[in-house]
Amino acid sequence: MKIVPILFPHPCRGETAPYLCTFLRSINTALPRSAYYIVDPACLDWNRFRQRWEFEPWNQWFHEYRIDERLKPERIEFLDESLLEPLVRQHVTPIRAWRFLILNRYRPLEDFLEAALDRAAAELGGIDCVLTWLNVASLQYVCARRGIALVHNEHGPLRKPIWRHTAYFDFFGVNGQTAAAAEFAAFCEQFAQRDQWPSLEDIRDALLTAARSEAPLVAPYRCGVAAQLEEDSNLVAFGNGFSSLEVVRHCQRKFGWEQVLIRLHPMGIAMVRGHLDTSPNALAFIGQCDEIHTVNSSVAAEALLFGKTVVTYGDTPLRVAMRPQPDGDGTVWTSEGVAFPARAATFFFLSYLMPYSLVFDPAYIGWRLRRPSHLARMVAHLRHYSGLPPRYEEGPPSGNVAAEFEELLGRLAEAGRTQAATPAASEGEPFSFEGVPSFYRQIDERQALLRECHALRHEHDATLASRSWKITAPLRWLDARLRSRRPS
Repeated sequence: MKIVPILFPHPCRGETAPYLCTFLRSINTALPRSAYYIVDPACLDWNRFRQRWEFEPWNQWFHEYRIDERLKPERIEFLDESLLEPLVRQHVTPIRAWRFLILNRYRPLEDFLEAALDRAAAELGGIDCVLTWLNVASLQYVCARRGIALVHNEHGPLRKPIWRHTAYFDFFGVNGQTAAAAEFAAFCEQFAQRDQWPSLEDIRDALLTAARSEAPLVAPYRCGVAAQLEEDSNLVAFGNGFSSLEVVRHCQRKFGWEQVLIRLHPMGIAMVRGHLDTSPNALAFIGQCDEIHTVNSSVAAEALLFGKTVVTYGDTPLRVAMRPQPDGDGTVWTSEGVAFPARAATFFFLSYLMPYSLVFDPAYIGWRLRRPSHLARMVAHLRHYSGLPPRYEEGPPSGNVAAEFEELLGRLAEAGRTQAATPAASEGEPFSFEGVPSFYRQIDERQALLRECHALRHEHDATLASRSWKITAPLRWLDARLRSRRPS
Protein backbone atom coordinates (compact mmCIF):
# COMPACT_ATOMS: atom_id res chain seq x y z
CA MET A 1 0.00 0.00 0.00
CA LYS A 2 1.12 3.55 -0.83
CA ILE A 3 -0.61 5.90 1.56
CA VAL A 4 -0.37 9.66 2.21
CA PRO A 5 -1.71 10.78 5.61
CA ILE A 6 -2.36 14.54 5.74
CA LEU A 7 -2.76 16.24 9.13
CA PHE A 8 -3.64 19.92 8.80
CA PRO A 9 -2.76 22.72 11.18
CA HIS A 10 -6.02 23.93 12.71
CA PRO A 11 -6.55 27.69 12.38
CA CYS A 12 -9.36 28.15 14.89
CA ARG A 13 -8.89 26.41 18.25
CA GLY A 14 -5.92 28.45 19.40
CA GLU A 15 -3.99 25.23 19.94
CA THR A 16 -0.67 24.34 18.32
CA ALA A 17 -0.43 20.87 16.79
CA PRO A 18 -4.15 20.03 17.12
CA TYR A 19 -3.64 16.64 15.44
CA LEU A 20 -0.62 15.62 17.50
CA CYS A 21 -2.60 12.81 19.13
CA THR A 22 -3.63 11.44 15.73
CA PHE A 23 -0.03 11.64 14.51
CA LEU A 24 1.24 9.77 17.58
CA ARG A 25 -1.42 7.11 17.09
CA SER A 26 -0.53 6.63 13.42
CA ILE A 27 3.20 6.14 13.90
CA ASN A 28 2.53 3.36 16.42
CA THR A 29 1.15 1.19 13.61
CA ALA A 30 2.57 -0.36 10.44
CA LEU A 31 1.50 2.75 8.49
CA PRO A 32 4.89 4.58 8.37
CA ARG A 33 6.45 1.72 6.41
CA SER A 34 4.10 2.42 3.48
CA ALA A 35 3.35 6.12 3.98
CA TYR A 36 4.54 9.58 3.01
CA TYR A 37 3.37 12.06 5.69
CA ILE A 38 2.25 15.63 5.02
CA VAL A 39 1.75 17.18 8.46
CA ASP A 40 1.81 20.23 10.65
CA PRO A 41 5.53 20.63 11.58
CA ALA A 42 4.65 21.06 15.25
CA CYS A 43 3.69 17.36 15.31
CA LEU A 44 7.41 16.51 15.51
CA ASP A 45 8.36 19.10 18.14
CA TRP A 46 7.46 16.85 21.07
CA ASN A 47 9.55 18.67 23.69
CA ARG A 48 7.15 21.63 23.48
CA PHE A 49 4.21 19.45 24.51
CA ARG A 50 5.55 17.14 27.23
CA GLN A 51 3.08 18.60 29.73
CA ARG A 52 0.05 18.38 27.41
CA TRP A 53 -2.68 15.77 27.57
CA GLU A 54 -1.31 13.80 24.61
CA PHE A 55 1.62 12.68 26.79
CA GLU A 56 -0.47 11.59 29.76
CA PRO A 57 -0.42 7.80 30.38
CA TRP A 58 -4.22 7.73 30.47
CA ASN A 59 -4.42 9.23 26.99
CA GLN A 60 -1.79 6.90 25.58
CA TRP A 61 -3.90 3.98 26.78
CA PHE A 62 -7.08 5.50 25.37
CA HIS A 63 -5.62 6.19 21.92
CA GLU A 64 -3.40 3.08 21.81
CA TYR A 65 0.09 4.51 21.39
CA ARG A 66 3.35 5.00 23.25
CA ILE A 67 5.88 7.83 23.11
CA ASP A 68 9.02 6.65 21.33
CA GLU A 69 11.37 8.94 19.38
CA ARG A 70 12.44 5.99 17.22
CA LEU A 71 8.95 5.81 15.68
CA LYS A 72 9.12 9.15 13.87
CA PRO A 73 8.62 8.50 10.12
CA GLU A 74 11.37 9.16 7.61
CA ARG A 75 9.21 10.12 4.61
CA ILE A 76 7.62 13.36 5.71
CA GLU A 77 7.12 16.98 4.71
CA PHE A 78 5.45 19.89 6.42
CA LEU A 79 2.33 21.94 5.84
CA ASP A 80 2.98 25.10 7.81
CA GLU A 81 0.14 27.11 9.36
CA SER A 82 1.48 30.25 7.66
CA LEU A 83 -0.12 28.98 4.44
CA LEU A 84 -3.54 29.57 6.03
CA GLU A 85 -2.83 32.94 7.69
CA PRO A 86 -4.04 35.05 4.73
CA LEU A 87 -7.31 33.11 4.84
CA VAL A 88 -7.74 33.97 8.53
CA ARG A 89 -7.08 37.66 7.90
CA GLN A 90 -9.51 37.68 4.99
CA HIS A 91 -12.37 36.15 7.01
CA VAL A 92 -11.90 38.26 10.17
CA THR A 93 -12.07 35.37 12.66
CA PRO A 94 -10.33 31.96 12.68
CA ILE A 95 -13.65 30.11 12.93
CA ARG A 96 -15.04 31.81 9.82
CA ALA A 97 -11.81 30.96 7.99
CA TRP A 98 -12.12 27.36 9.16
CA ARG A 99 -15.67 27.14 7.83
CA PHE A 100 -14.52 28.51 4.47
CA LEU A 101 -11.64 26.00 4.27
CA ILE A 102 -13.99 23.08 4.96
CA LEU A 103 -16.62 24.08 2.41
CA ASN A 104 -14.74 26.03 -0.27
CA ARG A 105 -11.66 25.65 -2.43
CA TYR A 106 -8.55 27.68 -1.54
CA ARG A 107 -6.08 28.01 -4.41
CA PRO A 108 -2.84 28.46 -2.39
CA LEU A 109 -3.59 25.22 -0.52
CA GLU A 110 -4.38 23.41 -3.77
CA ASP A 111 -1.06 24.51 -5.29
CA PHE A 112 0.79 23.22 -2.23
CA LEU A 113 -1.09 19.90 -2.23
CA GLU A 114 -0.48 19.31 -5.95
CA ALA A 115 3.27 19.73 -5.49
CA ALA A 116 3.36 17.72 -2.26
CA LEU A 117 1.47 14.81 -3.81
CA ASP A 118 3.86 14.85 -6.77
CA ARG A 119 6.74 14.44 -4.33
CA ALA A 120 4.88 11.72 -2.43
CA ALA A 121 4.14 9.78 -5.62
CA ALA A 122 7.80 9.96 -6.61
CA GLU A 123 8.90 8.67 -3.19
CA LEU A 124 6.32 5.87 -2.99
CA GLY A 125 6.12 4.92 -6.65
CA GLY A 126 2.48 6.04 -6.83
CA ILE A 127 -0.35 6.74 -4.39
CA ASP A 128 -3.17 4.34 -3.50
CA CYS A 129 -5.03 6.69 -1.16
CA VAL A 130 -4.84 9.82 0.96
CA LEU A 131 -5.96 9.83 4.61
CA THR A 132 -7.52 12.86 6.26
CA TRP A 133 -9.35 13.54 9.53
CA LEU A 134 -11.56 16.36 8.35
CA ASN A 135 -13.37 17.71 5.32
CA VAL A 136 -11.26 20.12 3.27
CA ALA A 137 -12.79 21.12 -0.06
CA SER A 138 -9.40 21.79 -1.70
CA LEU A 139 -8.06 18.36 -0.74
CA GLN A 140 -11.21 16.72 -2.07
CA TYR A 141 -10.83 18.60 -5.35
CA VAL A 142 -7.12 17.75 -5.78
CA CYS A 143 -7.65 14.04 -5.03
CA ALA A 144 -10.65 13.83 -7.36
CA ARG A 145 -8.71 15.53 -10.17
CA ARG A 146 -5.83 13.08 -9.75
CA GLY A 147 -8.10 10.03 -9.37
CA ILE A 148 -6.79 9.24 -5.86
CA ALA A 149 -9.09 7.69 -3.24
CA LEU A 150 -9.57 9.99 -0.26
CA VAL A 151 -10.39 8.31 3.06
CA HIS A 152 -11.95 10.41 5.82
CA ASN A 153 -11.46 9.08 9.36
CA GLU A 154 -12.69 10.41 12.68
CA HIS A 155 -13.38 9.10 16.17
CA GLY A 156 -16.63 7.17 16.21
CA PRO A 157 -19.50 7.87 18.60
CA LEU A 158 -18.77 4.76 20.72
CA ARG A 159 -15.55 4.94 22.71
CA LYS A 160 -13.80 2.98 25.41
CA PRO A 161 -13.82 2.29 28.28
CA ILE A 162 -17.62 1.89 28.07
CA TRP A 163 -17.95 0.81 24.44
CA ARG A 164 -15.89 -1.00 21.86
CA HIS A 165 -13.84 1.85 20.47
CA THR A 166 -15.09 2.86 17.01
CA ALA A 167 -14.09 5.18 14.17
CA TYR A 168 -15.53 6.50 10.92
CA PHE A 169 -14.29 5.49 7.45
CA ASP A 170 -15.88 7.42 4.60
CA PHE A 171 -14.79 8.20 1.04
CA PHE A 172 -16.83 11.43 0.84
CA GLY A 173 -16.61 13.25 4.16
CA VAL A 174 -16.79 13.14 7.91
CA ASN A 175 -19.33 14.74 10.27
CA GLY A 176 -21.14 16.21 7.27
CA GLN A 177 -21.33 15.60 3.51
CA THR A 178 -20.76 11.89 4.13
CA ALA A 179 -21.56 8.83 2.02
CA ALA A 180 -23.72 7.32 4.80
CA ALA A 181 -27.05 7.71 2.96
CA ALA A 182 -25.69 6.25 -0.29
CA GLU A 183 -24.02 3.40 1.58
CA PHE A 184 -27.22 2.65 3.45
CA ALA A 185 -29.10 2.44 0.15
CA ALA A 186 -26.51 -0.08 -1.08
CA PHE A 187 -26.81 -1.97 2.23
CA CYS A 188 -30.60 -2.23 1.82
CA GLU A 189 -30.16 -3.47 -1.74
CA GLN A 190 -27.65 -6.13 -0.68
CA PHE A 191 -30.06 -7.34 2.01
CA ALA A 192 -33.27 -6.90 0.02
CA GLN A 193 -34.39 -10.45 0.82
CA ARG A 194 -33.78 -10.18 4.55
CA ASP A 195 -36.64 -9.33 6.91
CA GLN A 196 -35.12 -10.35 10.27
CA TRP A 197 -32.62 -7.99 11.86
CA PRO A 198 -30.61 -7.99 15.08
CA SER A 199 -32.44 -6.13 17.82
CA LEU A 200 -31.17 -2.83 19.20
CA GLU A 201 -30.54 -4.67 22.46
CA ASP A 202 -28.30 -7.26 20.76
CA ILE A 203 -26.33 -4.59 18.91
CA ARG A 204 -25.98 -2.53 22.08
CA ASP A 205 -24.90 -5.46 24.23
CA ALA A 206 -22.41 -6.61 21.58
CA LEU A 207 -20.72 -3.20 21.63
CA LEU A 208 -20.82 -2.49 25.37
CA THR A 209 -17.70 -3.43 27.31
CA ALA A 210 -18.38 -1.98 30.75
CA ALA A 211 -20.81 -2.74 33.55
CA ARG A 212 -23.62 -0.21 33.71
CA SER A 213 -26.24 0.74 36.23
CA GLU A 214 -29.85 0.42 35.20
CA ALA A 215 -31.55 3.59 33.99
CA PRO A 216 -34.26 4.92 36.31
CA LEU A 217 -37.74 3.55 35.57
CA VAL A 218 -39.03 7.10 35.29
CA ALA A 219 -36.48 9.56 33.91
CA PRO A 220 -36.51 12.79 35.98
CA TYR A 221 -36.04 15.01 32.90
CA ARG A 222 -38.18 15.18 29.77
CA CYS A 223 -35.26 16.29 27.64
CA GLY A 224 -31.48 16.09 27.69
CA VAL A 225 -29.40 18.45 25.53
CA ALA A 226 -25.92 17.26 24.53
CA ALA A 227 -23.84 20.38 23.90
CA GLN A 228 -20.77 20.31 21.65
CA LEU A 229 -17.35 21.80 21.13
CA GLU A 230 -17.97 25.27 19.72
CA GLU A 231 -15.03 25.18 17.26
CA ASP A 232 -15.60 21.67 15.89
CA SER A 233 -16.57 21.25 12.25
CA ASN A 234 -19.74 19.52 13.45
CA LEU A 235 -21.06 22.94 14.43
CA VAL A 236 -18.92 25.28 12.36
CA ALA A 237 -19.81 23.78 8.98
CA PHE A 238 -22.47 21.12 9.51
CA GLY A 239 -24.76 22.50 12.21
CA ASN A 240 -27.31 23.92 9.72
CA GLY A 241 -26.80 27.26 11.46
CA PHE A 242 -27.72 25.92 14.91
CA SER A 243 -25.57 26.34 18.00
CA SER A 244 -25.77 24.32 21.18
CA LEU A 245 -27.07 27.39 23.02
CA GLU A 246 -29.95 27.72 20.55
CA VAL A 247 -30.92 24.09 21.10
CA VAL A 248 -30.77 24.57 24.89
CA ARG A 249 -33.03 27.62 24.78
CA HIS A 250 -35.42 25.96 22.31
CA CYS A 251 -35.79 22.90 24.54
CA GLN A 252 -36.19 24.97 27.72
CA ARG A 253 -39.01 26.88 26.05
CA LYS A 254 -40.59 23.71 24.65
CA PHE A 255 -40.37 21.45 27.71
CA GLY A 256 -40.00 23.94 30.56
CA TRP A 257 -36.85 25.06 32.36
CA GLU A 258 -37.08 22.39 35.05
CA GLN A 259 -37.49 19.58 32.52
CA VAL A 260 -34.21 20.06 30.61
CA LEU A 261 -30.84 18.59 31.63
CA ILE A 262 -27.75 19.99 29.86
CA ARG A 263 -24.52 18.04 29.31
CA LEU A 264 -21.63 20.32 28.37
CA HIS A 265 -18.75 19.17 26.18
CA PRO A 266 -15.68 18.48 28.36
CA MET A 267 -13.50 20.70 26.15
CA GLY A 268 -16.10 23.38 25.48
CA ILE A 269 -15.75 26.96 26.68
CA ALA A 270 -19.41 27.99 26.88
CA MET A 271 -21.44 27.90 30.09
CA VAL A 272 -25.23 28.07 30.00
CA ARG A 273 -27.95 28.67 32.55
CA GLY A 274 -29.99 25.65 33.49
CA HIS A 275 -29.65 22.22 35.07
CA LEU A 276 -26.13 21.00 34.31
CA ASP A 277 -25.37 17.30 34.16
CA THR A 278 -22.42 16.11 36.26
CA SER A 279 -22.68 12.41 35.46
CA PRO A 280 -19.39 10.50 35.04
CA ASN A 281 -20.31 9.44 31.50
CA ALA A 282 -22.87 9.95 28.76
CA LEU A 283 -24.81 6.76 29.58
CA ALA A 284 -25.68 8.07 33.05
CA PHE A 285 -26.81 11.34 31.43
CA ILE A 286 -28.93 9.49 28.85
CA GLY A 287 -30.58 7.41 31.57
CA GLN A 288 -31.96 10.55 33.24
CA CYS A 289 -33.77 11.82 30.13
CA ASP A 290 -36.81 10.75 28.13
CA GLU A 291 -35.31 12.04 24.89
CA ILE A 292 -32.02 13.52 23.71
CA HIS A 293 -31.68 16.69 21.62
CA THR A 294 -28.45 17.87 20.01
CA VAL A 295 -27.11 19.59 16.93
CA ASN A 296 -25.15 16.47 15.95
CA SER A 297 -23.28 15.18 19.01
CA SER A 298 -22.14 11.55 19.14
CA VAL A 299 -24.22 11.19 22.32
CA ALA A 300 -27.20 10.78 19.97
CA ALA A 301 -25.82 7.43 18.76
CA GLU A 302 -25.47 6.12 22.30
CA ALA A 303 -29.01 7.23 23.11
CA LEU A 304 -30.33 5.51 20.00
CA LEU A 305 -28.93 2.16 21.18
CA PHE A 306 -30.85 2.55 24.43
CA GLY A 307 -34.13 3.13 22.63
CA LYS A 308 -34.37 6.82 23.49
CA THR A 309 -36.04 9.28 21.15
CA VAL A 310 -33.27 11.28 19.50
CA VAL A 311 -33.66 14.67 17.78
CA THR A 312 -30.82 16.24 15.77
CA TYR A 313 -30.72 19.72 14.26
CA GLY A 314 -27.60 19.52 12.07
CA ASP A 315 -26.12 17.24 9.43
CA THR A 316 -25.03 13.83 10.72
CA PRO A 317 -24.47 10.35 9.25
CA LEU A 318 -26.86 9.08 11.94
CA ARG A 319 -29.71 10.39 9.80
CA VAL A 320 -29.87 6.95 8.20
CA ALA A 321 -31.65 5.89 11.41
CA MET A 322 -33.90 8.98 11.58
CA ARG A 323 -36.63 10.77 9.63
CA PRO A 324 -37.28 14.46 8.95
CA GLN A 325 -39.85 16.20 11.13
CA PRO A 326 -41.18 19.77 10.70
CA ASP A 327 -40.46 22.01 13.69
CA GLY A 328 -41.77 25.53 13.35
CA ASP A 329 -40.52 26.94 10.05
CA GLY A 330 -37.64 24.46 9.88
CA THR A 331 -36.97 20.75 9.89
CA VAL A 332 -35.24 18.57 12.46
CA TRP A 333 -34.54 14.84 12.37
CA THR A 334 -36.02 12.39 14.84
CA SER A 335 -35.69 8.68 15.53
CA GLU A 336 -39.31 8.51 16.66
CA GLY A 337 -41.53 6.60 14.24
CA VAL A 338 -38.69 5.41 12.00
CA ALA A 339 -39.52 2.33 9.93
CA PHE A 340 -37.14 -0.61 10.42
CA PRO A 341 -34.90 1.04 13.06
CA ALA A 342 -33.02 -2.24 13.67
CA ARG A 343 -31.99 -2.42 9.99
CA ALA A 344 -30.58 1.13 10.09
CA ALA A 345 -28.82 0.43 13.40
CA THR A 346 -27.27 -2.76 12.00
CA PHE A 347 -25.84 -0.78 9.09
CA PHE A 348 -24.63 2.19 11.11
CA PHE A 349 -23.06 0.45 14.10
CA LEU A 350 -21.75 -2.75 12.52
CA SER A 351 -20.89 -1.81 8.92
CA TYR A 352 -20.47 1.97 8.67
CA LEU A 353 -18.51 2.30 11.92
CA MET A 354 -15.20 0.45 12.09
CA PRO A 355 -12.95 -0.65 14.98
CA TYR A 356 -10.71 2.25 16.06
CA SER A 357 -7.64 -0.02 16.21
CA LEU A 358 -7.86 -0.59 12.44
CA VAL A 359 -7.83 3.08 11.41
CA PHE A 360 -4.16 3.09 10.35
CA ASP A 361 -3.91 -0.58 9.39
CA PRO A 362 -2.63 -0.74 5.76
CA ALA A 363 -4.13 -4.21 5.22
CA TYR A 364 -7.59 -3.05 6.32
CA ILE A 365 -7.33 0.18 4.30
CA GLY A 366 -6.33 -1.75 1.17
CA TRP A 367 -9.24 -4.13 1.65
CA ARG A 368 -11.72 -1.26 2.02
CA LEU A 369 -10.37 0.32 -1.16
CA ARG A 370 -11.58 -2.82 -2.97
CA ARG A 371 -15.15 -2.04 -1.77
CA PRO A 372 -16.11 -5.28 0.02
CA SER A 373 -19.78 -6.08 0.67
CA HIS A 374 -21.48 -4.83 3.81
CA LEU A 375 -21.80 -8.38 5.13
CA ALA A 376 -18.06 -8.93 4.72
CA ARG A 377 -17.42 -5.61 6.48
CA MET A 378 -19.62 -6.54 9.41
CA VAL A 379 -17.95 -9.92 9.82
CA ALA A 380 -14.48 -8.34 9.67
CA HIS A 381 -15.46 -5.82 12.33
CA LEU A 382 -17.06 -8.43 14.60
CA ARG A 383 -14.03 -10.69 14.24
CA HIS A 384 -11.84 -7.84 15.41
CA TYR A 385 -14.11 -7.07 18.36
CA SER A 386 -14.02 -10.77 19.24
CA GLY A 387 -10.23 -10.84 19.27
CA LEU A 388 -10.03 -13.16 16.23
CA PRO A 389 -7.35 -12.83 13.54
CA PRO A 390 -8.35 -10.73 10.52
CA ARG A 391 -9.79 -12.46 7.48
CA TYR A 392 -10.70 -10.05 4.74
CA GLU A 393 -13.17 -11.75 2.41
CA GLU A 394 -12.98 -11.14 -1.33
CA GLY A 395 -15.84 -11.51 -3.79
CA PRO A 396 -19.54 -12.13 -3.06
CA PRO A 397 -20.22 -13.34 0.51
CA SER A 398 -21.13 -16.99 0.95
CA GLY A 399 -23.64 -18.62 3.26
CA ASN A 400 -20.78 -19.38 5.65
CA VAL A 401 -20.09 -15.66 6.01
CA ALA A 402 -23.75 -14.99 6.87
CA ALA A 403 -23.71 -17.77 9.48
CA GLU A 404 -20.47 -16.39 10.93
CA PHE A 405 -22.07 -12.97 11.26
CA GLU A 406 -24.98 -14.37 13.29
CA GLU A 407 -22.68 -16.47 15.47
CA LEU A 408 -20.21 -13.64 16.21
CA LEU A 409 -22.93 -11.11 17.00
CA GLY A 410 -24.73 -13.55 19.31
CA ARG A 411 -21.52 -14.39 21.14
CA LEU A 412 -20.59 -10.74 21.63
CA ALA A 413 -24.11 -9.80 22.75
CA GLU A 414 -24.12 -12.57 25.36
CA ALA A 415 -20.70 -11.47 26.60
CA GLY A 416 -22.00 -7.91 26.86
CA ARG A 417 -25.02 -9.00 28.90
CA THR A 418 -22.76 -10.94 31.26
CA GLN A 419 -20.53 -7.90 31.66
CA ALA A 420 -23.54 -5.66 32.29
CA ALA A 421 -24.58 -7.88 35.19
CA THR A 422 -21.16 -7.47 36.84
CA PRO A 423 -21.16 -4.92 39.66
CA ALA A 424 -19.61 -1.68 38.46
CA ALA A 425 -16.26 -0.67 39.88
CA SER A 426 -16.24 2.23 42.29
CA GLU A 427 -16.32 5.56 40.54
CA GLY A 428 -13.01 7.34 40.37
CA GLU A 429 -12.21 10.30 38.19
CA PRO A 430 -15.14 10.88 35.81
CA PHE A 431 -14.37 9.67 32.29
CA SER A 432 -14.18 12.26 29.57
CA PHE A 433 -12.50 12.66 26.20
CA GLU A 434 -9.03 13.97 25.35
CA GLY A 435 -7.41 14.51 28.68
CA VAL A 436 -9.97 16.58 30.58
CA PRO A 437 -11.09 14.07 33.23
CA SER A 438 -11.74 16.67 35.92
CA PHE A 439 -14.12 18.92 33.98
CA TYR A 440 -17.37 17.49 35.27
CA ARG A 441 -15.96 17.24 38.78
CA GLN A 442 -15.21 20.96 38.64
CA ILE A 443 -18.82 21.66 37.63
CA ASP A 444 -20.03 19.44 40.48
CA GLU A 445 -17.82 21.24 43.00
CA ARG A 446 -19.00 24.63 41.73
CA GLN A 447 -22.63 23.59 42.07
CA ALA A 448 -21.95 22.25 45.58
CA LEU A 449 -20.48 25.64 46.56
CA LEU A 450 -23.50 27.41 45.10
CA ARG A 451 -25.83 25.12 47.09
CA GLU A 452 -23.83 25.84 50.26
CA CYS A 453 -23.99 29.60 49.65
CA HIS A 454 -27.74 29.34 49.04
CA ALA A 455 -28.19 27.40 52.30
CA LEU A 456 -26.17 29.98 54.26
CA ARG A 457 -28.18 32.85 52.76
CA HIS A 458 -31.42 31.03 53.59
CA GLU A 459 -30.22 30.53 57.18
CA HIS A 460 -29.22 34.20 57.37
CA ASP A 461 -32.62 35.37 56.09
CA ALA A 462 -34.43 33.01 58.48
CA THR A 463 -32.44 34.37 61.43
CA LEU A 464 -33.27 37.98 60.56
CA ALA A 465 -36.96 37.10 60.29
CA SER A 466 -37.07 35.16 63.58
CA ARG A 467 -38.93 36.33 66.68
CA SER A 468 -35.88 36.06 68.94
CA TRP A 469 -33.87 38.28 66.63
CA LYS A 470 -36.58 40.96 66.75
CA ILE A 471 -36.94 40.76 70.59
CA THR A 472 -33.20 41.17 71.15
CA ALA A 473 -32.89 44.09 68.71
CA PRO A 474 -32.89 46.77 71.53
CA LEU A 475 -30.03 44.98 73.31
CA ARG A 476 -27.95 44.90 70.13
CA TRP A 477 -28.65 48.60 69.59
CA LEU A 478 -27.59 49.46 73.15
CA ASP A 479 -24.45 47.33 72.84
CA ALA A 480 -23.51 49.10 69.61
CA ARG A 481 -23.99 52.53 71.23
CA LEU A 482 -21.84 51.64 74.24
CA ARG A 483 -19.07 50.29 72.01
CA SER A 484 -19.07 53.48 69.96
CA ARG A 485 -18.54 55.64 73.10
CA ARG A 486 -15.59 53.69 74.47
CA PRO A 487 -12.28 55.57 74.25
CA SER A 488 -9.96 54.23 71.60
